[in-house]
Amino acid sequence: MQYADDFFGQFLPSKMHTPLVEGMNSYSILFSVDFTDIGRRWAITVSNGMITDIIESPYAETTVRFKVNLDSFYKIVSKQISPQSAFFSRQTDIKGNIFEGMKLARILSFFFENHPYTAKVSDHV
Repeated sequence: MQYADDFFGQFLPSKMHTPLVEGMNSYSILFSVDFTDIGRRWAITVSNGMITDIIESPYAETTVRFKVNLDSFYKIVSKQISPQSAFFSRQTDIKGNIFEGMKLARILSFFFENHPYTAKVSDHV
């Protein structure tokens, strides 16, 4: 669980206000990552192609919600599996606007390709 706190509290904030992916300057969305095994939710605001806010909130109303467990989340953010592969293999689920969710999954796939989360799970046990 510690690496989720590290990811949302340290790693992701270090990428704020820089483009997620080149050429997506007009992309804006509010989405969340809901952890099915620890009961926590982080909401992420993307404005003009950049992360502008990250909050932990169990009540965040978002356009897209990615539901995932810690193990699958770690595999996605460390590039072991793409967000699309995780969805199609039922390791994650998309709630809300499915079209926007799949579009965002593609964007996040490019983001994690360029910015993989490199902390090891064993570092945070």
